[in-house]
Amino acid sequence: MLTIDRIFCFLGLKWGILIIATVDTAICAFGIYDADPQELMDYYLLAISIFVAHLVASILIIVSVFKNNKFLILLYLITANVRLIYTSVTFVWHNVMYSLYTAHLILEYLILAISFYFWFCAYSWYKALSVLSTVGATTTTTTT
Repeated sequence: MLTIDRIFCFLGLKWGILIIATVDTAICAFGIYDADPQELMDYYLLAISIFVAHLVASILIIVSVFKNNKFLILLYLITANVRLIYTSVTFVWHNVMYSLYTAHLILEYLILAISFYFWFCAYSWYKALSVLSTVGATTTTTTT
């Protein structure tokens, strides 16, 4: 699969992932704060659990930047997919229930696009750490 080397066209992958994880942590914290039990009556706990799981995964991405551990990224990749599905479903639901508000449509498309880009960057960081771990393993075996 295709990967990227630079995030936002000028940042290195490591520092870009750190910024993405920080921004995603803030977005998830806002999502937890903004979730309204009256509006989301039936699936309020689902929304909160998705945001909390993704918040934990975003924090693990920050740890993976300093520890260079690719397994810390797997939870982020999984919860980002779940959050993308949840965002898509709520996007369709809001459009059916509230008609088509232009500002709301633009915001939802922007959230989907940014979330997909963040997932793609995290996947690239995962692949980069996979390459680093195989290079480190072959270097260790050849020197012993």
